Amino acid sequence: MTNPHTYGTQQWREAFCAAEDNAFCDIDSREKAGELAGDVCELRVDEADADEGLVFAAITVAGGLRGELDRNFLARVIKAYDEEKTTWRLSRSSTR
Repeated sequence: MTNPHTYGTQQWREAFCAAEDNAFCDIDSREKAGELAGDVCELRVDEADADEGLVFAAITVAGGLRGELDRNFLARVIKAYDEEKTTWRLSRSSTR
């Protein structure tokens, strides 16, 4: 059975663009462009610390790993990047 909340990479990119057009306001994005655009806004705030570049990068990376993506998978990709970035900063500061 296919997850009904799973979308292709292109759909996520289109939702990202729609969210961007609506200044990443989840309410406006949902009303004007649909549920997926609202999900992009929520990912930006909840998972990416308001970093829209990180959300777009996660969509791109996740799309290379899987053809179909859901919100939870994108959240895990963002979290993995954040953990890697933190580890890199910590290891870099300990060598100074």
